Amino acid sequence: MFHVTRRPEVPPEAKLEKISWAVKNESNYILLLHVSPGVDVPEWINSQDKFKERLHVLNTTTLRIDKLTLEDSGWYRARCSFSTGIENAQYFHLSVYEPVPRPQVLAEILSLTRDWCNVTLECHTPGATGAVNVSWESKGLPRELEQRGAPGPAPKLLTLALTLPLSQPSPSVTCVVSNPVDQKSATRDLGEVCVHGECSCLRGGDSRGSGPPGEGSGFCPPCLCHHLPPVTPSRRLAEPVPRPQVLAEILSLTRDWCNVTLECHTPGATGAVNVSWESKGLPRELEQRGAPGPAPNPWTLALNLPLNQPSPRVTCMVSNPVDQKTATRDLGEVCGHDWLPSGLFSGPSQTQTRRTRQ
Repeated sequence: MFHVTRRPEVPPEAKLEKISWAVKNESNYILLLHVSPGVDVPEWINSQDKFKERLHVLNTTTLRIDKLTLEDSGWYRARCSFSTGIENAQYFHLSVYEPVPRPQVLAEILSLTRDWCNVTLECHTPGATGAVNVSWESKGLPRELEQRGAPGPAPKLLTLALTLPLSQPSPSVTCVVSNPVDQKSATRDLGEVCVHGECSCLRGGDSRGSGPPGEGSGFCPPCLCHHLPPVTPSRRLAEPVPRPQVLAEILSLTRDWCNVTLECHTPGATGAVNVSWESKGLPRELEQRGAPGPAPNPWTLALNLPLNQPSPRVTCMVSNPVDQKTATRDLGEVCGHDWLPSGLFSGPSQTQTRRTRQ
């Protein structure tokens, strides 16, 4: 809403005769309408389709635009004409903003040792339009590393580099994204990023744990980690993982048993991901549950299922430091006999091979 005020330099005897409203288009102002005191209906000069039915004259000196869009941003001019021949102009700048998108805090570990974690964080704002401000806040960091302050314009503050002592309790860092009409935030637990406080494998064959002093210095057996590649500075920031699919290949199917191989298929996956399997309804000796392992070793799962069991289910879980997604497959449907030709089970047993997609 734009409101024109009377300038002090206009003498009291000068009466307002007309206000001409215009909008700036590139380098020129385009006249839209005239408003005169005592006249109820404005005189339209150029209706400008984009303002059709959205521009309203509330009174002689006040103009309002409804249902604002990003294209309405820009300069507007009100030129006042008085009975004494005086003219003056007032200028208004309109800025229209959209709500900011929900940010994501992406993490890149540059190096990870027994005592320190060197990590770079990025405040990722997919789909952001217009200028946004970014600020970082933290909790649990050593005082000299605490992040708190006034927001700054992106991309200057999109990234944050930290060297964390692993002896500290797990700190958290929050990225706050804002513009004049909206604010959103995302928080990341740096203890999870730097696998602080649990026995976890470190890339390059080392490992770290949280056991009490004197019990292996809190480190896991190196043999648990030999398959993980070392961290290099060129490792990319983690992106959200794609939705997996559980593909099934029946190697053999008899009256009593189903020999099946499952594959956790993740089309379009970029970067390193971890894969784990969980199951429900399998015989105890076949139950799948455990910590995620790095792909590609856990991509496949081979099972020999007794068909007298209630229909079990198997879930594939794909994850990286910033995201986790799952897919579940009903093995009763995979190993069902409905697809077999009539008479196939006339003998003691038969075998077939097929590959199915979830």
